[in-house]
Amino acid sequence: MKYSIKQLITIVILFIFFQSGIAQFISGFNYQAVIRNSDGSLMKNRFIEARFTIFNNEGNVFTETYSLNTNEYGLINVVVGENSDDYKNINWAATPYSLHVEINKGSGFEDMGSSVIQAVPYSNLALDVVNKEDADADPANELQTLSVSGDQLTISSGNTVTLPSSSTGDQWGSQVVESDNSLSGDGTITNPLSVDRSIIVFERNGTTIHQISSYDTDDFILGREALPVNGENVTGKMLFFDKSKGAFRAGNLNKSDIWSPKNIGSYSFAVGYNTKASGSYSTAMGLSTIANGNYSSAMGRYSTANGDYSTALGYNTTASGKISIAMGYSTTAPSYNETVLGRYNTKYTPNSTDAWDDNDRL
Repeated sequence: MKYSIKQLITIVILFIFFQSGIAQFISGFNYQAVIRNSDGSLMKNRFIEARFTIFNNEGNVFTETYSLNTNEYGLINVVVGENSDDYKNINWAATPYSLHVEINKGSGFEDMGSSVIQAVPYSNLALDVVNKEDADADPANELQTLSVSGDQLTISSGNTVTLPSSSTGDQWGSQVVESDNSLSGDGTITNPLSVDRSIIVFERNGTTIHQISSYDTDDFILGREALPVNGENVTGKMLFFDKSKGAFRAGNLNKSDIWSPKNIGSYSFAVGYNTKASGSYSTAMGLSTIANGNYSSAMGRYSTANGDYSTALGYNTTASGKISIAMGYSTTAPSYNETVLGRYNTKYTPNSTDAWDDNDRL
């Protein structure tokens, strides 16, 4: 079977250089490659040859061929340049070098292309420092000593500066803190900076963060500029909690009275756009849904649950009978315990909306 060499090999160069021993030159870099068949499967435990050439614009400076065996994962691993005088003699300070790779699986070497050797191999250059001198004959004349005497800091062969006293002033450096009737202290350890409690909105009490005062009775709203607020005459996107009724609201309003006290049922829940839950323990979700009945639920779009314990789901559904259910599209359930599913059911006037009547619809 004949394989395309570019389909067989994935080159992964790792840990570019290693040190072979104390006081020795860096003697090579690791080269790893995974050998695959044309179908993507690994070539395991196979013999191959690999030839590596290092060159620059002046020509080749190093060429070496290795006989290798892939392992059970199709991997080859070789240290290029190991124990080679040609490699050790490469002048890394010259123009950039590139690595050329060729692979022979038994039918001759095939070209795998070339790539520029990146900066890490130039660690070799550190073994032969380019600038060996520090411009004078004394290697120790750059060393100076810092000393402190009282509030004087001195550097040898230099100047002296006066350190600020720790017993006066503040710990704000060159900043200026101006006190007024809401700010006190100077930021020192003995006189820390503090702010008048009357202007603080929140405080921390142990692991709890709450309003500084009146948090037992105040309502809470996010999305407006003022606290506290009770939901009266508010529009826009916001989140609101009515503390006195234990009611929660979140969403967007374009009608200012929807979150007013008269439209907030005790322990009710309303989220969405223009949703209203005026019944106690009621739930309204979606777009312009209304839950007027106690324990009622209205969900979807323009759905209304007027009866106690009633449920209206879908689009423009109305459940006005007690314990009634209206689901679907434009359905109505006006009588006690009535359930309607579908669309556009026949409208009628029941004998009773909150008690059993044999003549009313179920």
